[in-house]
Amino acid sequence: MKLVDEVSYLLHLSRYIHLNPVRATLVEKGEMWMYSSYPAFLHAENTSVTIHPQIVLQEFKNPFEYKEFVESYIPNDKDKISKFLF
Repeated sequence: MKLVDEVSYLLHLSRYIHLNPVRATLVEKGEMWMYSSYPAFLHAENTSVTIHPQIVLQEFKNPFEYKEFVESYIPNDKDKISKFLF
């Protein structure tokens, strides 16, 4: 278990989770993954699990800004995300 005690960590973690199926080449876009909560973040769609996207979305002006935040992430060798990983 890892405590999410910083907003920056929460935002990165959310982005990381939503991009996992893309990185695994299971889908082209995160919102296409049928098991993802990402569509609920973007379109306020119902899911089979209880989620609270407003906790993350309150950091953005609108869901489109969150989508840009998620989809603009391009990891590279210089990316220092190790402190965010479990």
